[in-house]
Amino acid sequence: MIGSTNAGTGGGGTYSNSDFAFLLVTYPQGASVYITDNGAEPTVITDDEGIGVCIFGIPNAGTWTLNAAQGEETSTQNIEFTAADAGTVKNASISFSANLVELGSPKVAFSTSGKASATEQDGYYNVTAGGRQGVNPYSYNVEGAVYTTNPVATDGYTKVVVEGELPGKKMAIWNASDASWTEDSADATLTLSSSLGGTGELAIPAGLTSVRIGFVGTGAGNVIKVRNLYLSN
Repeated sequence: MIGSTNAGTGGGGTYSNSDFAFLLVTYPQGASVYITDNGAEPTVITDDEGIGVCIFGIPNAGTWTLNAAQGEETSTQNIEFTAADAGTVKNASISFSANLVELGSPKVAFSTSGKASATEQDGYYNVTAGGRQGVNPYSYNVEGAVYTTNPVATDGYTKVVVEGELPGKKMAIWNASDASWTEDSADATLTLSSSLGGTGELAIPAGLTSVRIGFVGTGAGNVIKVRNLYLSN
């Protein structure tokens, strides 16, 4: 298509050599996708919902906003086309947040290990990771973890976001092939504290496409009150 000297058709639209550049978008099947720069309308060259691919012919340079919606989920990203992009194809990928805990209610199964527990109460998923064992003065700290029972696919996502009251312990990401739910075995951790202002974001390590996500800690401490926990870009 690029460099074509003749107008033609493809899939759900038309193209011509008047297009400045092209944008190839992949997105979840069934989502609605559109792009605008608050002015010119791009040409839809192909639009195949069966495989979740759409190609836009971009008529001019500028900042274009790519929007997508599926049910109540939305996604927005800005894509810059400059003079140097003339005649080229840019790629964009759309994904929606995947909820693990929503409004204090788990949407997937969670397991516990060591001195850990999790309960639903007052609109929060209350997680206690770690504790103490024994009888004073002979008690000692014990590590614990709360983690997704089944592996979570992370293709298309870059981070895990937690919202709620987060006064202690750590959020963690483990490779799905791990069999030990400790802080030392985690591929990534984020210390939760009041300084996070009720929201924490933990980047998913590059190369991990199947993980377990949860919370880990040692010794007695404050309860992590999870309002929402989800994957995002």
